[in-house]
Amino acid sequence: MQYREVAWAQQLYFQRLLHGPAAEVTERSYPNYPATAMREIIRQSEHPHNVEPLLLTLRRPQNSATRKRFAEAAGELVLIEKVLNASPLATDFKMAVHGRIVDAADGILYPTQSCNTKYETWLRTEMLDVLRMMLEEGLVKSLVPEMQAKLIADLLQLSCKPPQSSKSSSNGASLQESSSSSVEQQEEEDAADTEQDSSNGDSAGSNEQQDDELVRLYAFSAAYAAFKRFPAARAVAMRAGFLQAAAAHLAAVLEQGSSSSGSSSEAGSVLATDPFERLKAITTAVEAIYFVSLCNTQGEYTLAGAGAGSGAAAATAAADASNGAVSTNGVPSLDQLQRQQHLAPLVEVGVAPLLVRAVQQAWQELQARSAFTYTPPAKKPAAKEAEGDAEQGKEEESEEQQELRAKAEEAVAAANMTFGENWQLFLKTVYDTELVPGYARAALQLGCGLLQLLAHEGVKGQLPPRELLQQLASYSQDPLLSTTGRILLAGTAADADARAAAGSDASTAIVALPQHQQLELAEFSRLCHACNKPEDAAVKLLKCSACGCVSYCCSGCQKADWKAGHKQVCKDLAASRAKLVAA
Repeated sequence: MQYREVAWAQQLYFQRLLHGPAAEVTERSYPNYPATAMREIIRQSEHPHNVEPLLLTLRRPQNSATRKRFAEAAGELVLIEKVLNASPLATDFKMAVHGRIVDAADGILYPTQSCNTKYETWLRTEMLDVLRMMLEEGLVKSLVPEMQAKLIADLLQLSCKPPQSSKSSSNGASLQESSSSSVEQQEEEDAADTEQDSSNGDSAGSNEQQDDELVRLYAFSAAYAAFKRFPAARAVAMRAGFLQAAAAHLAAVLEQGSSSSGSSSEAGSVLATDPFERLKAITTAVEAIYFVSLCNTQGEYTLAGAGAGSGAAAATAAADASNGAVSTNGVPSLDQLQRQQHLAPLVEVGVAPLLVRAVQQAWQELQARSAFTYTPPAKKPAAKEAEGDAEQGKEEESEEQQELRAKAEEAVAAANMTFGENWQLFLKTVYDTELVPGYARAALQLGCGLLQLLAHEGVKGQLPPRELLQQLASYSQDPLLSTTGRILLAGTAADADARAAAGSDASTAIVALPQHQQLELAEFSRLCHACNKPEDAAVKLLKCSACGCVSYCCSGCQKADWKAGHKQVCKDLAASRAKLVAA
Protein backbone atom coordinates (compact mmCIF):
# COMPACT_ATOMS: atom_id res chain seq x y z
CA MET A 1 0.00 0.00 0.00
CA GLN A 2 2.86 2.38 0.70
CA TYR A 3 4.12 1.81 -2.83
CA ARG A 4 0.66 2.56 -4.22
CA GLU A 5 0.55 5.75 -2.18
CA VAL A 6 3.93 6.84 -3.55
CA ALA A 7 2.92 5.91 -7.11
CA TRP A 8 -0.30 7.91 -6.78
CA ALA A 9 1.59 10.91 -5.39
CA GLN A 10 3.97 10.70 -8.35
CA GLN A 11 1.05 10.60 -10.76
CA LEU A 12 -0.50 13.70 -9.20
CA TYR A 13 2.89 15.40 -9.27
CA PHE A 14 3.26 14.74 -12.99
CA GLN A 15 -0.24 16.10 -13.58
CA ARG A 16 0.60 19.28 -11.67
CA LEU A 17 3.76 19.77 -13.69
CA LEU A 18 2.09 19.15 -17.03
CA HIS A 19 -1.35 20.68 -16.48
CA GLY A 20 -0.65 23.42 -13.96
CA PRO A 21 -2.98 24.74 -11.24
CA ALA A 22 -6.08 22.88 -12.45
CA ALA A 23 -4.62 19.49 -11.47
CA GLU A 24 -3.57 20.82 -8.05
CA VAL A 25 -7.05 22.20 -7.40
CA THR A 26 -8.55 18.80 -8.27
CA GLU A 27 -6.20 17.03 -5.85
CA ARG A 28 -6.99 19.44 -3.02
CA SER A 29 -10.70 18.97 -3.53
CA TYR A 30 -10.67 15.25 -2.65
CA PRO A 31 -10.63 15.66 1.17
CA ASN A 32 -13.53 18.13 0.93
CA TYR A 33 -15.85 15.86 -1.06
CA PRO A 34 -19.38 15.69 0.42
CA ALA A 35 -19.49 12.59 2.60
CA THR A 36 -22.66 11.21 1.03
CA ALA A 37 -21.28 11.70 -2.48
CA MET A 38 -18.05 9.94 -1.48
CA ARG A 39 -20.03 7.07 0.02
CA GLU A 40 -22.21 6.59 -3.08
CA ILE A 41 -19.26 6.77 -5.48
CA ILE A 42 -17.52 4.03 -3.52
CA ARG A 43 -20.73 2.02 -3.32
CA GLN A 44 -21.85 2.27 -6.95
CA SER A 45 -18.92 3.10 -9.20
CA GLU A 46 -16.99 0.22 -10.76
CA HIS A 47 -14.37 2.47 -12.37
CA PRO A 48 -11.10 2.46 -10.39
CA HIS A 49 -10.21 5.97 -11.59
CA ASN A 50 -13.32 7.25 -9.82
CA VAL A 51 -13.09 5.21 -6.62
CA GLU A 52 -9.35 4.94 -5.95
CA PRO A 53 -8.58 8.67 -5.52
CA LEU A 54 -11.23 8.86 -2.81
CA LEU A 55 -9.94 5.73 -1.05
CA LEU A 56 -6.34 6.92 -1.15
CA THR A 57 -7.50 10.25 0.22
CA LEU A 58 -9.37 8.54 3.05
CA ARG A 59 -6.34 6.45 4.04
CA ARG A 60 -3.99 9.41 4.37
CA PRO A 61 -3.27 9.85 8.11
CA GLN A 62 -3.74 13.63 7.99
CA ASN A 63 -7.31 13.32 6.65
CA SER A 64 -8.90 12.27 9.93
CA ALA A 65 -11.62 14.94 9.56
CA THR A 66 -12.58 13.45 6.18
CA ARG A 67 -12.86 9.97 7.69
CA LYS A 68 -15.01 11.36 10.48
CA ARG A 69 -17.42 12.94 7.98
CA PHE A 70 -17.41 9.68 6.04
CA ALA A 71 -18.35 7.76 9.19
CA GLU A 72 -21.18 10.19 9.96
CA ALA A 73 -22.65 9.20 6.58
CA ALA A 74 -22.37 5.48 7.50
CA GLY A 75 -19.50 5.05 5.06
CA GLU A 76 -17.93 2.29 7.15
CA LEU A 77 -20.93 0.06 6.43
CA VAL A 78 -20.33 0.49 2.70
CA LEU A 79 -16.68 -0.50 3.16
CA ILE A 80 -17.64 -3.60 5.16
CA GLU A 81 -20.20 -4.61 2.56
CA LYS A 82 -17.80 -4.16 -0.34
CA VAL A 83 -14.72 -5.89 1.10
CA LEU A 84 -16.62 -8.94 2.34
CA ASN A 85 -18.61 -9.35 -0.87
CA ALA A 86 -17.02 -11.59 -3.48
CA SER A 87 -18.46 -9.53 -6.36
CA PRO A 88 -15.85 -7.71 -8.50
CA LEU A 89 -15.13 -4.14 -7.49
CA ALA A 90 -13.58 -2.96 -10.76
CA THR A 91 -15.12 -3.83 -14.13
CA ASP A 92 -15.16 -0.52 -16.03
CA PHE A 93 -11.79 0.44 -17.52
CA LYS A 94 -12.92 2.86 -20.22
CA MET A 95 -11.31 6.29 -20.38
CA ALA A 96 -11.27 9.24 -22.78
CA VAL A 97 -8.00 9.98 -24.58
CA HIS A 98 -7.96 12.82 -27.13
CA GLY A 99 -11.71 12.56 -27.63
CA ARG A 100 -11.72 8.76 -28.07
CA ILE A 101 -12.92 6.08 -25.62
CA VAL A 102 -10.20 3.49 -25.06
CA ASP A 103 -9.51 0.64 -22.63
CA ALA A 104 -7.23 1.63 -19.75
CA ALA A 105 -4.64 -0.67 -18.22
CA ASP A 106 -5.93 -2.87 -15.40
CA GLY A 107 -3.36 -2.32 -12.66
CA ILE A 108 0.25 -1.28 -12.20
CA LEU A 109 3.55 -3.14 -11.91
CA TYR A 110 4.05 -4.05 -8.25
CA PRO A 111 6.12 -5.47 -6.79
CA THR A 112 7.58 -7.39 -9.75
CA GLN A 113 7.88 -6.75 -13.44
CA SER A 114 6.34 -10.12 -14.32
CA CYS A 115 2.68 -9.13 -13.90
CA ASN A 116 0.34 -6.29 -13.01
CA THR A 117 -1.36 -6.04 -9.66
CA LYS A 118 -4.95 -5.52 -10.72
CA TYR A 119 -7.10 -2.62 -9.63
CA GLU A 120 -9.48 -5.17 -8.15
CA THR A 121 -6.78 -5.96 -5.60
CA TRP A 122 -5.84 -2.33 -5.01
CA LEU A 123 -9.44 -1.31 -4.36
CA ARG A 124 -10.14 -4.15 -1.93
CA THR A 125 -6.85 -3.58 -0.13
CA GLU A 126 -7.42 0.17 0.11
CA MET A 127 -10.94 -0.38 1.48
CA LEU A 128 -9.55 -2.73 4.12
CA ASP A 129 -6.89 -0.19 5.08
CA VAL A 130 -9.43 2.63 5.39
CA LEU A 131 -11.64 0.34 7.50
CA ARG A 132 -8.65 -0.42 9.75
CA MET A 133 -7.96 3.27 10.28
CA MET A 134 -11.60 4.00 11.06
CA LEU A 135 -11.66 1.15 13.58
CA GLU A 136 -8.51 2.42 15.27
CA GLU A 137 -9.96 5.93 15.45
CA GLY A 138 -13.20 4.69 16.99
CA LEU A 139 -15.35 5.70 14.02
CA VAL A 140 -17.15 2.35 13.61
CA LYS A 141 -19.94 2.75 16.18
CA SER A 142 -23.03 1.36 14.47
CA LEU A 143 -22.43 -2.38 15.06
CA VAL A 144 -24.00 -4.31 17.94
CA PRO A 145 -21.71 -6.86 19.67
CA GLU A 146 -23.06 -9.78 17.61
CA MET A 147 -22.24 -7.95 14.39
CA GLN A 148 -18.87 -6.95 15.81
CA ALA A 149 -18.02 -10.59 16.43
CA LYS A 150 -19.21 -11.53 12.94
CA LEU A 151 -17.07 -8.78 11.39
CA ILE A 152 -13.97 -10.08 13.17
CA ALA A 153 -14.74 -13.67 12.09
CA ASP A 154 -15.37 -12.65 8.46
CA LEU A 155 -12.17 -10.60 8.29
CA LEU A 156 -10.20 -13.48 9.79
CA GLN A 157 -11.74 -15.85 7.25
CA LEU A 158 -10.63 -13.50 4.48
CA SER A 159 -7.13 -13.21 5.94
CA CYS A 160 -6.71 -16.95 6.48
CA LYS A 161 -7.68 -18.01 2.98
CA PRO A 162 -4.63 -19.97 1.78
CA PRO A 163 -2.98 -19.39 -1.61
CA GLN A 164 -4.55 -21.20 -4.54
CA SER A 165 -1.63 -23.63 -4.78
CA SER A 166 -1.53 -24.67 -1.10
CA LYS A 167 -5.09 -25.05 0.15
CA SER A 168 -4.39 -28.54 1.43
CA SER A 169 -1.49 -27.34 3.65
CA SER A 170 -3.10 -24.47 5.50
CA ASN A 171 -2.24 -26.10 8.88
CA GLY A 172 -5.50 -25.06 10.44
CA ALA A 173 -5.16 -21.40 9.52
CA SER A 174 -8.76 -20.95 8.51
CA LEU A 175 -11.46 -20.68 11.12
CA GLN A 176 -13.23 -23.90 12.02
CA GLU A 177 -16.92 -23.92 11.14
CA SER A 178 -19.30 -25.97 13.25
CA SER A 179 -22.05 -26.64 10.75
CA SER A 180 -21.84 -29.44 8.19
CA SER A 181 -23.20 -27.12 5.51
CA SER A 182 -20.16 -24.87 5.90
CA VAL A 183 -17.85 -27.86 5.51
CA GLU A 184 -19.66 -28.97 2.35
CA GLN A 185 -19.53 -25.45 0.98
CA GLN A 186 -15.79 -25.27 1.67
CA GLU A 187 -15.25 -28.60 -0.13
CA GLU A 188 -17.17 -27.33 -3.13
CA GLU A 189 -15.08 -24.14 -3.18
CA ASP A 190 -11.85 -26.17 -2.94
CA ALA A 191 -12.96 -28.34 -5.87
CA ALA A 192 -13.85 -25.29 -7.94
CA ASP A 193 -10.54 -23.61 -7.09
CA THR A 194 -8.61 -26.76 -8.01
CA GLU A 195 -10.37 -26.94 -11.36
CA GLN A 196 -9.67 -23.27 -11.97
CA ASP A 197 -5.99 -23.69 -11.06
CA SER A 198 -5.57 -26.47 -13.60
CA SER A 199 -6.91 -24.21 -16.35
CA ASN A 200 -4.64 -21.26 -15.59
CA GLY A 201 -1.00 -20.80 -16.56
CA ASP A 202 1.95 -20.24 -14.27
CA SER A 203 1.89 -16.48 -14.82
CA ALA A 204 -1.77 -16.19 -13.89
CA GLY A 205 -1.19 -18.33 -10.81
CA SER A 206 1.64 -16.07 -9.70
CA ASN A 207 -0.54 -13.01 -10.25
CA GLU A 208 -3.42 -14.50 -8.23
CA GLN A 209 -1.05 -15.47 -5.42
CA GLN A 210 0.32 -11.95 -5.27
CA ASP A 211 -3.16 -10.40 -5.31
CA ASP A 212 -4.48 -12.77 -2.65
CA GLU A 213 -1.45 -12.04 -0.50
CA LEU A 214 -2.08 -8.29 -0.39
CA VAL A 215 -5.73 -8.78 0.52
CA ARG A 216 -4.88 -11.29 3.24
CA LEU A 217 -2.33 -8.96 4.81
CA TYR A 218 -4.73 -6.06 5.12
CA ALA A 219 -7.69 -8.23 6.07
CA PHE A 220 -5.76 -9.44 9.11
CA SER A 221 -4.78 -5.86 10.01
CA ALA A 222 -8.46 -4.88 9.90
CA ALA A 223 -9.44 -7.95 11.96
CA TYR A 224 -6.85 -7.06 14.60
CA ALA A 225 -8.07 -3.45 14.70
CA ALA A 226 -11.64 -4.70 15.22
CA PHE A 227 -10.45 -7.11 17.93
CA LYS A 228 -8.86 -4.19 19.79
CA ARG A 229 -11.78 -1.86 19.27
CA PHE A 230 -14.65 -4.20 20.29
CA PRO A 231 -14.10 -5.62 23.81
CA ALA A 232 -17.56 -7.20 23.88
CA ALA A 233 -16.70 -9.41 20.90
CA ARG A 234 -13.25 -10.59 21.99
CA ALA A 235 -14.38 -13.69 23.86
CA VAL A 236 -16.26 -14.97 20.82
CA ALA A 237 -13.34 -14.10 18.55
CA MET A 238 -10.94 -16.00 20.81
CA ARG A 239 -13.21 -19.06 20.71
CA ALA A 240 -13.40 -18.72 16.93
CA GLY A 241 -9.62 -18.97 16.68
CA PHE A 242 -8.21 -15.45 16.70
CA LEU A 243 -4.93 -16.48 18.36
CA GLN A 244 -4.51 -19.46 16.03
CA ALA A 245 -5.17 -17.21 13.05
CA ALA A 246 -2.61 -14.66 14.31
CA ALA A 247 0.04 -17.38 14.75
CA ALA A 248 -0.71 -18.86 11.32
CA HIS A 249 -0.58 -15.39 9.78
CA LEU A 250 2.83 -14.70 11.34
CA ALA A 251 4.13 -18.08 10.16
CA ALA A 252 2.96 -17.38 6.60
CA VAL A 253 4.52 -13.92 6.60
CA LEU A 254 7.85 -15.25 7.84
CA GLU A 255 7.80 -18.07 5.29
CA GLN A 256 7.11 -15.74 2.38
CA GLY A 257 9.57 -13.15 3.68
CA SER A 258 12.35 -15.74 3.91
CA SER A 259 12.29 -16.04 0.10
CA SER A 260 13.29 -12.37 -0.28
CA SER A 261 16.81 -13.41 -1.29
CA GLY A 262 15.44 -15.23 -4.29
CA SER A 263 14.26 -13.89 -7.61
CA SER A 264 11.36 -11.56 -6.91
CA SER A 265 10.17 -11.61 -10.48
CA GLU A 266 9.68 -15.36 -10.29
CA ALA A 267 8.30 -15.48 -6.77
CA GLY A 268 5.48 -13.03 -7.47
CA SER A 269 5.28 -12.34 -3.74
CA VAL A 270 4.75 -8.95 -2.15
CA LEU A 271 6.38 -10.08 1.09
CA ALA A 272 9.45 -11.37 -0.72
CA THR A 273 10.00 -8.06 -2.49
CA ASP A 274 8.63 -5.15 -0.48
CA PRO A 275 10.55 -4.74 2.82
CA PHE A 276 8.06 -2.23 4.16
CA GLU A 277 5.01 -4.50 3.72
CA ARG A 278 7.01 -7.41 5.14
CA LEU A 279 7.97 -5.50 8.28
CA LYS A 280 4.50 -4.04 8.73
CA ALA A 281 2.92 -7.51 8.47
CA ILE A 282 5.36 -8.98 11.02
CA THR A 283 4.75 -6.13 13.46
CA THR A 284 0.96 -6.42 13.15
CA ALA A 285 1.04 -10.15 13.88
CA VAL A 286 3.41 -9.74 16.86
CA GLU A 287 1.21 -6.96 18.26
CA ALA A 288 -1.88 -9.13 17.88
CA ILE A 289 -0.25 -12.02 19.76
CA TYR A 290 0.96 -9.65 22.46
CA PHE A 291 -2.47 -8.14 22.81
CA VAL A 292 -3.99 -11.58 23.30
CA SER A 293 -1.64 -12.05 26.26
CA LEU A 294 -3.22 -8.95 27.86
CA CYS A 295 -6.76 -10.28 27.53
CA ASN A 296 -8.39 -12.11 30.41
CA THR A 297 -10.98 -14.86 30.23
CA GLN A 298 -13.82 -12.38 29.74
CA GLY A 299 -12.18 -10.86 26.67
CA GLU A 300 -11.16 -7.68 28.48
CA TYR A 301 -7.71 -6.30 29.06
CA THR A 302 -6.09 -4.04 31.61
CA LEU A 303 -3.16 -1.68 31.60
CA ALA A 304 -3.01 -1.49 35.39
CA GLY A 305 -0.34 -3.09 37.52
CA ALA A 306 2.60 -2.72 35.17
CA GLY A 307 4.62 -1.88 38.27
CA ALA A 308 6.89 0.79 36.80
CA GLY A 309 4.96 3.65 38.31
CA SER A 310 1.84 5.26 36.93
CA GLY A 311 0.58 8.65 35.90
CA ALA A 312 3.01 11.55 35.95
CA ALA A 313 5.80 9.47 37.50
CA ALA A 314 5.86 6.97 34.61
CA ALA A 315 5.64 9.73 32.02
CA THR A 316 8.52 11.59 33.70
CA ALA A 317 10.61 8.44 33.83
CA ALA A 318 9.99 7.80 30.15
CA ALA A 319 10.83 11.41 29.25
CA ASP A 320 14.03 11.35 31.31
CA ALA A 321 15.14 8.11 29.67
CA SER A 322 14.34 9.19 26.11
CA ASN A 323 17.70 10.95 25.63
CA GLY A 324 19.90 8.46 27.43
CA ALA A 325 20.12 4.96 28.84
CA VAL A 326 16.88 3.64 30.26
CA SER A 327 17.05 3.36 34.04
CA THR A 328 15.68 0.14 35.50
CA ASN A 329 15.77 1.33 39.10
CA GLY A 330 12.52 0.45 40.81
CA VAL A 331 11.37 -1.83 37.99
CA PRO A 332 9.86 -5.00 39.46
CA SER A 333 11.35 -8.37 38.71
CA LEU A 334 9.55 -11.08 36.84
CA ASP A 335 8.68 -12.75 40.14
CA GLN A 336 7.20 -9.51 41.46
CA LEU A 337 5.41 -8.53 38.28
CA GLN A 338 1.79 -7.82 39.19
CA ARG A 339 0.45 -7.87 35.66
CA GLN A 340 -1.57 -10.96 34.86
CA GLN A 341 -0.28 -12.03 31.44
CA HIS A 342 -2.26 -15.00 30.20
CA LEU A 343 0.46 -16.98 28.50
CA ALA A 344 -0.96 -20.50 28.59
CA PRO A 345 -2.78 -20.13 25.22
CA LEU A 346 0.43 -18.80 23.65
CA VAL A 347 2.39 -21.79 24.92
CA GLU A 348 -0.25 -24.17 23.56
CA VAL A 349 -0.17 -22.56 20.12
CA GLY A 350 3.64 -22.59 20.14
CA VAL A 351 4.34 -18.98 19.26
CA ALA A 352 7.82 -18.83 20.85
CA PRO A 353 9.77 -20.05 17.76
CA LEU A 354 7.71 -17.70 15.58
CA LEU A 355 8.50 -14.75 17.85
CA VAL A 356 12.23 -15.55 17.71
CA ARG A 357 12.12 -15.50 13.91
CA ALA A 358 10.00 -12.33 13.93
CA VAL A 359 12.49 -10.53 16.19
CA GLN A 360 15.36 -11.60 13.94
CA GLN A 361 13.53 -10.47 10.81
CA ALA A 362 12.60 -7.09 12.34
CA TRP A 363 16.22 -6.50 13.30
CA GLN A 364 17.36 -7.38 9.78
CA GLU A 365 14.89 -4.91 8.29
CA LEU A 366 16.16 -2.18 10.63
CA GLN A 367 19.73 -2.94 9.60
CA ALA A 368 18.77 -2.96 5.92
CA ARG A 369 17.48 0.60 6.27
CA SER A 370 20.85 1.74 7.64
CA ALA A 371 22.72 -0.07 4.87
CA PHE A 372 20.55 1.23 2.02
CA THR A 373 22.19 3.69 -0.38
CA TYR A 374 20.29 5.43 -3.13
CA THR A 375 21.85 5.86 -6.54
CA PRO A 376 20.00 8.43 -8.68
CA PRO A 377 19.28 7.30 -12.24
CA ALA A 378 21.81 8.35 -14.82
CA LYS A 379 20.85 11.56 -16.53
CA LYS A 380 19.68 10.95 -20.09
CA PRO A 381 21.72 12.79 -22.72
CA ALA A 382 19.75 15.78 -23.94
CA ALA A 383 19.23 16.45 -27.61
CA LYS A 384 21.53 19.06 -29.10
CA GLU A 385 20.02 22.50 -29.37
CA ALA A 386 19.44 23.89 -32.81
CA GLU A 387 21.59 26.78 -33.94
CA GLY A 388 20.47 30.27 -34.91
CA ASP A 389 16.94 31.39 -34.17
CA ALA A 390 16.20 28.52 -31.77
CA GLU A 391 19.18 29.39 -29.59
CA GLN A 392 18.32 33.08 -29.73
CA GLY A 393 14.70 32.32 -28.79
CA LYS A 394 15.86 30.34 -25.74
CA GLU A 395 17.94 33.27 -24.55
CA GLU A 396 14.90 35.50 -24.82
CA GLU A 397 12.80 33.30 -22.48
CA SER A 398 11.67 34.90 -19.27
CA GLU A 399 12.51 33.38 -15.88
CA GLU A 400 8.95 32.09 -15.56
CA GLN A 401 9.16 30.36 -18.95
CA GLN A 402 12.50 28.82 -18.05
CA GLU A 403 11.03 27.50 -14.81
CA LEU A 404 8.10 25.95 -16.66
CA ARG A 405 10.48 24.37 -19.18
CA ALA A 406 12.60 22.90 -16.37
CA LYS A 407 9.51 21.43 -14.70
CA ALA A 408 8.31 19.92 -17.97
CA GLU A 409 11.73 18.34 -18.57
CA GLU A 410 11.71 16.99 -15.01
CA ALA A 411 8.28 15.46 -15.54
CA VAL A 412 9.34 13.82 -18.80
CA ALA A 413 12.51 12.43 -17.18
CA ALA A 414 10.55 11.04 -14.23
CA ALA A 415 7.95 9.49 -16.51
CA ASN A 416 10.73 7.75 -18.47
CA MET A 417 12.25 6.07 -15.40
CA THR A 418 12.64 2.33 -15.62
CA PHE A 419 10.82 0.10 -13.13
CA GLY A 420 14.06 -0.58 -11.27
CA GLU A 421 14.83 3.13 -10.97
CA ASN A 422 11.33 3.84 -9.73
CA TRP A 423 11.54 1.02 -7.18
CA GLN A 424 14.80 2.40 -5.83
CA LEU A 425 13.17 5.81 -5.52
CA PHE A 426 10.31 4.21 -3.58
CA LEU A 427 12.73 2.52 -1.17
CA LYS A 428 14.51 5.83 -0.61
CA THR A 429 11.17 7.55 0.04
CA VAL A 430 10.18 4.97 2.67
CA TYR A 431 13.61 4.68 4.31
CA ASP A 432 13.84 8.47 4.68
CA THR A 433 10.79 8.39 6.97
CA GLU A 434 10.47 6.98 10.50
CA LEU A 435 8.03 4.29 9.39
CA VAL A 436 10.53 1.44 9.25
CA PRO A 437 12.20 2.24 12.61
CA GLY A 438 8.78 2.62 14.22
CA TYR A 439 7.50 -0.77 13.07
CA ALA A 440 10.82 -2.49 13.81
CA ARG A 441 10.96 -0.97 17.28
CA ALA A 442 7.44 -2.20 18.11
CA ALA A 443 8.15 -5.74 16.85
CA LEU A 444 11.42 -5.95 18.80
CA GLN A 445 10.00 -4.52 22.03
CA LEU A 446 6.85 -6.62 22.09
CA GLY A 447 8.51 -9.76 20.73
CA CYS A 448 11.38 -9.68 23.23
CA GLY A 449 9.02 -8.90 26.09
CA LEU A 450 6.83 -11.89 25.30
CA LEU A 451 9.83 -14.18 24.80
CA GLN A 452 11.16 -13.20 28.22
CA LEU A 453 7.82 -13.94 29.88
CA LEU A 454 7.47 -17.24 28.02
CA ALA A 455 11.00 -18.26 29.03
CA HIS A 456 10.13 -17.44 32.63
CA GLU A 457 7.09 -19.70 32.32
CA GLY A 458 9.34 -22.63 31.49
CA VAL A 459 9.63 -22.47 27.70
CA LYS A 460 13.37 -23.05 27.55
CA GLY A 461 15.66 -22.34 24.64
CA GLN A 462 13.34 -19.87 22.93
CA LEU A 463 15.14 -16.56 23.44
CA PRO A 464 16.73 -14.68 20.52
CA PRO A 465 20.29 -15.74 19.63
CA ARG A 466 23.04 -14.27 21.79
CA GLU A 467 24.61 -12.54 18.78
CA LEU A 468 21.39 -10.62 18.11
CA LEU A 469 21.09 -9.65 21.79
CA GLN A 470 24.65 -8.31 21.74
CA GLN A 471 23.81 -6.20 18.68
CA LEU A 472 20.68 -4.90 20.40
CA ALA A 473 22.64 -4.10 23.56
CA SER A 474 25.11 -2.01 21.57
CA TYR A 475 22.40 -0.22 19.54
CA SER A 476 22.87 3.31 20.83
CA GLN A 477 20.24 4.89 18.56
CA ASP A 478 17.37 3.56 20.70
CA PRO A 479 17.84 3.41 24.50
CA LEU A 480 14.93 1.05 25.07
CA LEU A 481 16.14 -1.49 22.51
CA SER A 482 19.62 -1.25 23.98
CA THR A 483 18.31 -1.87 27.50
CA THR A 484 16.13 -4.71 26.23
CA GLY A 485 19.19 -6.40 24.73
CA ARG A 486 21.21 -5.95 27.92
CA ILE A 487 18.45 -7.34 30.15
CA LEU A 488 17.97 -10.45 28.02
CA LEU A 489 21.73 -10.86 27.65
CA ALA A 490 22.14 -10.75 31.40
CA GLY A 491 19.44 -13.36 31.77
CA THR A 492 20.85 -15.84 29.24
CA ALA A 493 24.40 -16.15 30.58
CA ALA A 494 26.61 -15.29 33.56
CA ASP A 495 27.70 -12.04 31.96
CA ALA A 496 28.77 -9.64 34.71
CA ASP A 497 29.23 -6.71 32.34
CA ALA A 498 25.77 -7.14 30.83
CA ARG A 499 24.25 -7.60 34.29
CA ALA A 500 25.89 -4.41 35.54
CA ALA A 501 24.90 -2.49 32.40
CA ALA A 502 21.29 -3.61 32.79
CA GLY A 503 21.23 -1.95 36.20
CA SER A 504 19.46 -4.84 37.92
CA ASP A 505 19.43 -8.57 38.23
CA ALA A 506 18.56 -11.00 35.45
CA SER A 507 14.92 -11.19 36.47
CA THR A 508 14.06 -7.63 35.41
CA ALA A 509 10.87 -7.66 33.37
CA ILE A 510 11.09 -5.91 29.99
CA VAL A 511 7.32 -5.38 29.87
CA ALA A 512 7.54 -3.39 33.12
CA LEU A 513 9.97 -0.77 31.80
CA PRO A 514 8.41 2.73 31.85
CA GLN A 515 8.75 3.28 28.11
CA HIS A 516 7.30 -0.15 27.38
CA GLN A 517 4.29 0.76 29.50
CA GLN A 518 3.92 4.02 27.58
CA LEU A 519 4.02 2.05 24.31
CA GLU A 520 1.16 -0.13 25.52
CA LEU A 521 -0.84 2.90 26.59
CA ALA A 522 -0.42 4.38 23.12
CA GLU A 523 -1.00 1.21 21.13
CA PHE A 524 -3.65 -0.67 23.07
CA SER A 525 -5.75 1.96 24.82
CA ARG A 526 -9.52 2.16 24.63
CA LEU A 527 -11.34 5.21 23.29
CA CYS A 528 -14.14 7.31 24.72
CA HIS A 529 -17.29 6.50 22.75
CA ALA A 530 -18.26 10.18 22.57
CA CYS A 531 -15.06 12.19 21.99
CA ASN A 532 -12.63 9.38 21.00
CA LYS A 533 -10.18 10.44 23.71
CA PRO A 534 -7.78 7.52 24.36
CA GLU A 535 -7.34 5.93 27.74
CA ASP A 536 -3.97 6.69 29.30
CA ALA A 537 -2.32 7.13 32.67
CA ALA A 538 -4.22 10.40 33.25
CA VAL A 539 -7.59 9.40 31.76
CA LYS A 540 -9.44 6.37 33.11
CA LEU A 541 -12.39 5.25 31.01
CA LEU A 542 -15.55 4.01 32.73
CA LYS A 543 -17.99 1.59 31.13
CA CYS A 544 -21.71 2.09 30.75
CA SER A 545 -23.15 0.16 33.69
CA ALA A 546 -26.21 -0.97 31.71
CA CYS A 547 -24.75 -2.47 28.54
CA GLY A 548 -21.02 -2.69 29.34
CA CYS A 549 -20.21 -2.19 25.65
CA VAL A 550 -19.10 1.45 25.55
CA SER A 551 -16.77 3.54 27.70
CA TYR A 552 -16.56 7.25 28.51
CA CYS A 553 -13.88 9.55 29.83
CA CYS A 554 -16.24 11.70 31.91
CA SER A 555 -19.88 12.07 32.90
CA GLY A 556 -20.28 14.92 30.40
CA CYS A 557 -19.43 12.64 27.47
CA GLN A 558 -21.72 9.93 28.84
CA LYS A 559 -24.68 12.33 29.07
CA ALA A 560 -23.98 13.78 25.61
CA ASP A 561 -23.79 10.33 24.00
CA TRP A 562 -26.94 9.23 25.85
CA LYS A 563 -28.87 12.10 24.27
CA ALA A 564 -27.17 11.53 20.88
CA GLY A 565 -28.58 8.02 20.52
CA HIS A 566 -27.11 5.61 23.04
CA LYS A 567 -30.42 5.75 24.94
CA GLN A 568 -32.17 4.00 22.02
CA VAL A 569 -29.60 1.21 21.62
CA CYS A 570 -28.40 0.58 25.18
CA LYS A 571 -30.90 -2.21 25.89
CA ASP A 572 -30.24 -3.88 22.53
CA LEU A 573 -26.49 -3.75 23.19
CA ALA A 574 -26.97 -5.32 26.61
CA ALA A 575 -29.12 -8.12 25.17
CA SER A 576 -26.64 -8.75 22.36
CA ARG A 577 -23.74 -8.88 24.81
CA ALA A 578 -25.65 -11.33 26.99
CA LYS A 579 -26.15 -13.64 24.00
CA LEU A 580 -22.43 -13.55 23.22
CA VAL A 581 -21.48 -14.37 26.81
CA ALA A 582 -23.95 -17.25 26.87
CA ALA A 583 -22.83 -18.58 23.48
